[in-house]
Amino acid sequence: MSTFRPRLRATVISVTAALVAGLGLTGSMAGAATGEPASEPVIPYEAPLPLTQARPANPPRQTTVTLVTGEQVRLDVDEQGRQNTTVVSPGGAEAGGTYLRFGWQGDQYVIPSAAVPFLDRLLDPRLFNVSYLARTGNRPVPVKATSGRLAALGATITPDEAPALGRALAEEWRAGRGGTLEGVQRITVPDDAPVSPFQRPATAKAAAGAYHTLSIDSIDLDGKPGAVVAYVHSVDDTDLGFYTIDYPGETGEVAYSVPEGTYAVEASVFTGPADDLTSRAAFVVQPEFRVAGDLKITLDARTAVPYDVEVQQPTEGMYRQDMFAFVRKSEAGNSAAVDAWGLGAFQLVAFRIVSNPEFGSQPLYATPTRPVRKGSFSFAAYTQLTETASGSPGKPTYRLVLPYAKGVPASLTRTVRNSELTTVRSTILRSPYGQQDRFDLFPEVFLPWTQSALGVGSSVLPGERTDYLFSSSPDITVWHTAFNSDDGARHYNQRRTLKPGSVVRELWNKAPGVPSRTAPYRQESTIGFGGDSPLVDDPFATLCVACRQGDLGMIYPQRFADSTPSHYTTGTSWDEHSGLDFYRNGELAFTSDNRITGNLGAQAADLPMLPEQADYRLVWKQDQRGELAGTPVTTDWTFRSAPSDQRAKLPESASCVPDATRECSFLPLLFLRYDLPLDAGSKAKAGPFEVAFAVENQEHMAAPKGVEATVAVSYDDGATWSEPLTAGRRADGLFAATIRHPDSGGFVSLRVSAHDRQGNAVEQTVVRAYGLTS
Repeated sequence: MSTFRPRLRATVISVTAALVAGLGLTGSMAGAATGEPASEPVIPYEAPLPLTQARPANPPRQTTVTLVTGEQVRLDVDEQGRQNTTVVSPGGAEAGGTYLRFGWQGDQYVIPSAAVPFLDRLLDPRLFNVSYLARTGNRPVPVKATSGRLAALGATITPDEAPALGRALAEEWRAGRGGTLEGVQRITVPDDAPVSPFQRPATAKAAAGAYHTLSIDSIDLDGKPGAVVAYVHSVDDTDLGFYTIDYPGETGEVAYSVPEGTYAVEASVFTGPADDLTSRAAFVVQPEFRVAGDLKITLDARTAVPYDVEVQQPTEGMYRQDMFAFVRKSEAGNSAAVDAWGLGAFQLVAFRIVSNPEFGSQPLYATPTRPVRKGSFSFAAYTQLTETASGSPGKPTYRLVLPYAKGVPASLTRTVRNSELTTVRSTILRSPYGQQDRFDLFPEVFLPWTQSALGVGSSVLPGERTDYLFSSSPDITVWHTAFNSDDGARHYNQRRTLKPGSVVRELWNKAPGVPSRTAPYRQESTIGFGGDSPLVDDPFATLCVACRQGDLGMIYPQRFADSTPSHYTTGTSWDEHSGLDFYRNGELAFTSDNRITGNLGAQAADLPMLPEQADYRLVWKQDQRGELAGTPVTTDWTFRSAPSDQRAKLPESASCVPDATRECSFLPLLFLRYDLPLDAGSKAKAGPFEVAFAVENQEHMAAPKGVEATVAVSYDDGATWSEPLTAGRRADGLFAATIRHPDSGGFVSLRVSAHDRQGNAVEQTVVRAYGLTS
């Protein structure tokens, strides 16, 4: 933060603003999965890019600039426009290699510590706007000098001359004479530069010189000087802040000169060496305090209460992991946040708000807080109990979440009664080739203020298992279970709130995997490093699977869903082929073959529709994953559509795309969902076998009428096919046809065709849909 001035000692960890604002899982999308940049279609057509689809990525680029103090800083910009800065060469103002870094209005600032005392009065803060310097080609910097050491430099400072200025500033800084430089009135930037951060209303007083000293000290759980890692920031705008670390016995406290205003400190105070992962950590928070004069803040771990949450059921000897997470939102709407397991490496080394047996399993503590008046401060505690470090292959896993919307409560001790647990009974099947014996099963948790991957994936065995979930605030906790299958795909169930004492049943990985009719969520989370924000603020909002607005059609079918209706799959592989062909009145309108990669998925694809009623055909061919790579699933849809079709009736949680403010009509794509009597290895025996399946329209659309269907089978991976058998409708509404399996083992491929009374049709071919026991 450019207005912070170190007076004693301040060691600043270089952290970009993206990390400051979005510690944790991150990555919420405005819509569904994005495709590749569009290529020229066979028929020239320029469809508007849907609002929920990312704009075509730009090539990544690197630019190296020289600061006015001599440092060379490299600016890296990735395909999505995210910026990162790296100091590649120190300058004359180098002061222990520490730099103040922050982002403002989309630009990145890097300020050497020795230059901070000279900001605004002598040095224009925009001199350290690396993004601006990169855009302008690092032009010479205007100087107003009357006499003295820099008068010979003339009216500008070139990159070659910058180290001399840096050395002069460093000498003044080390001598304690920061703020002015003899003979130099002001070093500034051209008039076309962006607005200075000092000109913000929140820092107007700071620009006029209204600074005060903020000192931070710490006391550990034993009453001794503590080691502390803290984030200090403005409550008006959390981007204006910095990380600091202090060890006992060095200075006793750290102090900064800050502009008048309201601030917050989130910190871990360690009892024992800060670099010892077995030291006890207390999460100490001062979520809101006013700096109107010189002020000292003492982070006292002795005021923290222990976190001790148990379950009534016997759990002695189980592997326990405890986690804290917080989000401090500012008046500006941005936030400082650490989300449990979103950036685990950073948390374990820095904030240490994870207690894990691998690192000594020390209990966690947190200081109770009062509700804040500006912005919001939310807190959550998590516990995961498993049989072993890698999970519980045959034993239950307990996942407990305790969210607090108004900060840390007075007590973090609780025993969860059996009646408060939600029981989850899961059946897990192997894929047809049965190469993997263990899978990962874990839930994500959505709270009104954040999203988190709760703990780590538990390694589970195929077959039946029972797990338990709990939330102290079940009405605001949205659970979203993920399953990593043996083909490398991540399957999800529907998002839902769970009632205490209820029983949930799940069936995972039942073959075959085909496109799903389930409406995709508008905001998807990502797990692990990276991303812009941990926030998924509307977890139940969905998109229309296949709709049109005027002459634009948009389709979002989910890939490779298993046989459970609410399941869908995310993620793609670079070596996975996905081809899409679209026809209008029998003529090819566009094809993925025109693309450089030859790949195009149906998710978030835009279709150029004709302005009158027309017949359409859409063919999606996608290779299966894992051991079935190279064996395709081909879905061939034919349907009729016109701009005058009846408007789609969607629930409030669903919206049309690309423009949610406009009405849309459904595209009548038929979807197949299978219900095959397979064993735990996704295989069937020789002899009679009933192929059962549903023929459905997309979610929220009325069921198709007058449906007829046939089934054909192949035992040589689709080289030859049987004559189609008519599938009859069963009492449960599914269609079924009986085939006879040979004794030879191997795999069974299916080809199912169906059409409705309106002439809409689907033909789906699944090579190696399931296996045969030998």
